[in-house]
Amino acid sequence: MKIAKKIFGLLLSVLLMPTNSNSQTSSIGFRCEPFLFLSKTEGTGSLAYNHKDEKAIYLTSFYLSYKYRVSEIFSVGTRAGYLWTNEDRYNGFEISELIDININDKAFFITGINIHFNKGDSVREFFIKNIVVPSFIIGTGLKLSEAFNMEFQYLIPLNKEYKTSSFNGPVYYKLAGMLKLSVGFDWEL
Repeated sequence: MKIAKKIFGLLLSVLLMPTNSNSQTSSIGFRCEPFLFLSKTEGTGSLAYNHKDEKAIYLTSFYLSYKYRVSEIFSVGTRAGYLWTNEDRYNGFEISELIDININDKAFFITGINIHFNKGDSVREFFIKNIVVPSFIIGTGLKLSEAFNMEFQYLIPLNKEYKTSSFNGPVYYKLAGMLKLSVGFDWEL
């Protein structure tokens, strides 16, 4: 929770900066990020044998974004939004702090951290944990126009267990990673 407070404080300080000092170098936007969800199932319960490792594509991940260009090479940004898989998996609000490193006028590298606030719940025989899941982000992007860009991101989770079950023995569901295709529209301020 301390990490979330620090990130929120950073977001607030960036957003409350006077607009005349960053009007030429900042933008706001909207992003849709379809993703490939990768999880591993471990345990001795009967559900461990019925629910093997999961690889599923979801289209339900939406974000608002803010980006500030520090120099011709570096930009820093914040994204806040919601990621939803389905009722008994990995759902919740997210906030990301990202650094873009321009390779040339069209291509860039991405690195940063994503904080996922998993929404806890009990659904049927599953206990979805109410936890914070930080992930390290690496990726690359392409500027298709002044307002439209596309990114490929890979998220490496640092806290992996998001769901358990004790139906006929213990079963643990762990996030193995996530591959996102991020499509965004940005408007300069």
